[in-house]
Amino acid sequence: MPSLSVSFIWRDATLRAAPNTWTYFRKVVRWRPEGGGTGARVEFAADPTARVWVNGRLVLDRVLRFVTPQVSVETLDLSPHLVTGDNVLVVLHHWWGVPTFQRSPGGRAGISFVWEGNAIVTDATWHWRPADEFTPHSHQTIGHDGSRRIRFPVLLDTRLERPAIHTVAGDAHPGWLPAVPVASEAWARSVAKETPPLTLDEYVRAARLVSAGRIMRSAAVEALPLHEIGRRIRETAHRASLPPPSGDAPPAADTGLEMQAGSYVTLDFARPVHGYLTLEVSDAPAGAILEFGYGELSINPRDTTRLLSADGHFDPEFTCGTPFGDRVVLRGGPQTVALPEERTWRYLLLHRPAADGDRTPARITVSCRSSRYPAITVGGFRTEGDGRIASLVERCLDHARVSMSDTYVDTPGREDAQWLEDIQYRARISATWFGDTALRQVTLRHAAEQQDLQTGLFRVFAPEDHKTAGCQLLDWGMAWIGLLHDDWRWTGSTALLRRYYPNLKRFLSVLDGLAVIDGLLTGQKCLADNHGSARLDHAKGEAGCESIPNTWYHGYLLQSAEMADALGEAADAGAYRRRADHLRASFRRFLAPIGGGVQIAELWTPADGPRAWGQSAVVNALYHGLIPDRATARAMLRAAFPESDGIPPADSVFKRWNTPTTIYRALRVLCEHGLGPLAAAHLAATYGPHLPDGPLPEYFLFDSGRQPLDPTGSHGWAAVPLAWLHDTVLGVRFQSAAPGVDAHIAVTPHYVGWDHVSGAVLTPAGLVTVCIDWPARSLAVSGPQGTRLVRAFVEEIKPSEDGPA
Repeated sequence: MPSLSVSFIWRDATLRAAPNTWTYFRKVVRWRPEGGGTGARVEFAADPTARVWVNGRLVLDRVLRFVTPQVSVETLDLSPHLVTGDNVLVVLHHWWGVPTFQRSPGGRAGISFVWEGNAIVTDATWHWRPADEFTPHSHQTIGHDGSRRIRFPVLLDTRLERPAIHTVAGDAHPGWLPAVPVASEAWARSVAKETPPLTLDEYVRAARLVSAGRIMRSAAVEALPLHEIGRRIRETAHRASLPPPSGDAPPAADTGLEMQAGSYVTLDFARPVHGYLTLEVSDAPAGAILEFGYGELSINPRDTTRLLSADGHFDPEFTCGTPFGDRVVLRGGPQTVALPEERTWRYLLLHRPAADGDRTPARITVSCRSSRYPAITVGGFRTEGDGRIASLVERCLDHARVSMSDTYVDTPGREDAQWLEDIQYRARISATWFGDTALRQVTLRHAAEQQDLQTGLFRVFAPEDHKTAGCQLLDWGMAWIGLLHDDWRWTGSTALLRRYYPNLKRFLSVLDGLAVIDGLLTGQKCLADNHGSARLDHAKGEAGCESIPNTWYHGYLLQSAEMADALGEAADAGAYRRRADHLRASFRRFLAPIGGGVQIAELWTPADGPRAWGQSAVVNALYHGLIPDRATARAMLRAAFPESDGIPPADSVFKRWNTPTTIYRALRVLCEHGLGPLAAAHLAATYGPHLPDGPLPEYFLFDSGRQPLDPTGSHGWAAVPLAWLHDTVLGVRFQSAAPGVDAHIAVTPHYVGWDHVSGAVLTPAGLVTVCIDWPARSLAVSGPQGTRLVRAFVEEIKPSEDGPA
């Protein structure tokens, strides 16, 4: 990646500030478009984040993730925003100053703005002042499990804003001081960010008004600290004055809202949105207070109780943590308010407390200015007769979009992390539905650059800059191998294979050293099915091994052998295949008779032999080729996935799966073993109860006394079925050219109980459209010219006779 020049400035030479500090930087520059004029491309960086305006026009929302000391540099084209003569550059910097999910307190506060074409750099000619409109506080949002978020409640007083900061004359604020040029090892290596800027101008308005009415607060609630917004909303009494509207109620945002003092409004955006809360205020009294709570679910997935009450009230801290929520104090008259912190929500609860005492209504229109990767939906899927599937596809696409920014982001609005466990399938969705593979290559780079040189393991939440070793897990690190294999098969190029082969070889060497029980991994440093599978007590040194990590190990050894062959590394390829053969033979110890058949145990110990049973053990063993006999495999699936919908009853010996990787693999192996209708029923039973909300946007939430109600997880998990719809139900898979094999597109659909399906799938060669009429045995396919199409039904099926039983 190209290295770029940076020139940082800060308030002073200490490079320090209090946590949650907001700072303005400003400079007036001259620009001429003609007659020896200058270019308009600049490189901008900030630690940790900032936003940029040119002549009052926002051109960058935030600086995206990087790992210290490799600071990420955004390339901006300012030409649409410049005028001949004087131009005003304004930067609003946000210093976190606390550990977050991805970062230690490391890094140093500062910004860098390099405009080589105009000889402009960040130096002492810039000036800074505090952003007075943001009330200082250090109360970071903490998740319910104790993990730190990259979030602080915003306390914004627009009466202290000075819009003239964006004019050449300036805002006449007395606090402006010259900036100080600084340097730090935290920015020792600057690299250009390889993905495009996020969208800036897409606004999403509320779909319907859920409720409105009056609020009443006790003296104790009124006395809560300002940053306790979520708690204040939660402990406020609500009395609705409007009955809940029907499902076809008119949009709430077309005419705006009138917020009286002492009132509340609950809005439904009808889908998950992620971005910046934006208010268009047509009129308001000076000092009017607005408080905002954010909700993502209407039903509690732990016990099915309602989170959204009949009066429109909900707990804004249920999902993200505490303290959480935002507070805005308005100046008088018309104004536009855009909060600079990202939020994720479906339901928005607005309070205007009675404390401001003004009877004049505040007239506002609320929207979410979406912040997401600029991906255009190209792929599609359609089936007739089941409206839930269309709704599910839409919600999955919503979640896929929400989780794409500069990486595949897990739980945006909370952890905001990139992690490897399910990223392979997110990347497939990005490729076939949105035509994007850049994010996959970013993920590959991040993990490779942060491979621990001492342990040889990958940090599964890369990029992170914790001073400790971070989170290094064997099984989720193996997903990086699948990601690399997918990218090679998609592009047909060995360039990235060759670049990352040393990382792959180092990682596999470590795994070989850890396979201490007859070629098997013990399961230590693994998460397996993450609450959906039994585990050994590794902390107490319990002897034995776990099956699920070893199924992954087997499959990824074989993929590594294919990549080694592609690079001419025949000796390595042979060694990887021999290790896989040894593992396959040793894996027999997990097989045991149960319920009149043979099943795969989750655990094996010298004392007890095979024990503990779960869907994930079966699914992953089949997916990675450890049970080649189809009759045996099908019997295993029928036992683990009972009739009707595949969900084990509470008293079943089989534990239900609990990760997104497993739901994709479950749907696929059920189809590949003639149980397609059961796969579709399992999908509907798993995801359907959460429509129209969509699947659960947080994980580790289930009642340990019974089977998980909802084993899906974060926003990215919710999108996983999209990959199955394309590569299994429509059956479209691309095969790049290889020795002895020309590039071709295989279309081999599987019947899942939907008699008529169609869709569009993007491949490296171009768009493929598929239309299937199962009763008529009709398979119509069109694809790009110059690429061979291979089409076939997988097996003879009579739809009227086939079923999950």
